[in-house]
Amino acid sequence: MPRGNLVEYLNDEVQGLIHYTTISNPLVLGGYGNPRSGYTVFSIDQGLSKAFLVLSISCKSVPRNILWKVMLNGVTLVREFKPQLLEEWEEGVYAVQVFDISQLLSEAGRYTLSIKCESSEAVVIESATLFGIAPLENARTEVVFKAGQVGLKPSESIGIEVPMSSKDGVGKALITLSMPSRKAVVDIMINGKKVETIDGIIGVEEVSIKNIYLGSRNSVTLLHRDTSLAYYPRDVRIHNLLMYKLLVVGPKVNVEEASLSENKLAMRLRNSGDVKARNIVIACLSAGEILFRDVISALKPGGEFAKGYTVSAKQKPIIVRVIYTGLLDQEVITIKLRNEF
Repeated sequence: MPRGNLVEYLNDEVQGLIHYTTISNPLVLGGYGNPRSGYTVFSIDQGLSKAFLVLSISCKSVPRNILWKVMLNGVTLVREFKPQLLEEWEEGVYAVQVFDISQLLSEAGRYTLSIKCESSEAVVIESATLFGIAPLENARTEVVFKAGQVGLKPSESIGIEVPMSSKDGVGKALITLSMPSRKAVVDIMINGKKVETIDGIIGVEEVSIKNIYLGSRNSVTLLHRDTSLAYYPRDVRIHNLLMYKLLVVGPKVNVEEASLSENKLAMRLRNSGDVKARNIVIACLSAGEILFRDVISALKPGGEFAKGYTVSAKQKPIIVRVIYTGLLDQEVITIKLRNEF
């Protein structure tokens, strides 16, 4: 049967966009011949109102006389959730540390995560995940976030229940898991429907499943397929599960007009959604060459943007792309235009 568990750290309705980033380059510290410190860098485009840092850690056995220090931009992290999650299995020890870093990520920028480790045993930081909420007016989203360590041997499966409010909506799931071998195969089902198969991968992988229908009772099932192939360790390990559903339409940018007359391009956009659209990019290309790039900082619900551009294209047609960030993912509208006479 599956080993370990996932602990729920957030189950709430929030106002904002979801920010979720996993860095999965293993960092080996401590023990014989390894460095005593290391670092990695996160970048965020805007401040986060609520933020968590999750470290997935492994070693051969519980280290003795360990000195462990985690810092963000030089500030030692002390707001750690208790108890610390620790699993001791025959092939190794697996731990998860979850920090509340909400007070440290209030502004956009680059953040350096530094870890210092002096121990008798080598310690591997397998992945570092930053999860947070970027405030955005009217962007109501229901979020459930779980973290921990769950091990699945071949033929084993686990069903994770994710209860939410009664309002139905479209949503997204993000699952971080560790694959022991390229021979291992994992099937993912959401609410009884198979949505993804993971194979041919070794190490930590972040799986993104979008545009899923979510109600009040949801379940995520992961199955480690049975196999006669040999690999060690045998366990697929689940680190994190983030699931969220939209309670609003979100920003929805429509191209109301896009016309080309001689060298004049006319563009008119409208936001038909119920949330402000930010940083809308209009890019115009011809034969792979960028003719111009314009950025609209914001477009409120019901608002329109109209502008004319002068273009000089050696080849027709030209390609116009309108790019913006929805509540689930980046949206791209592509239009092909020739001269109108």
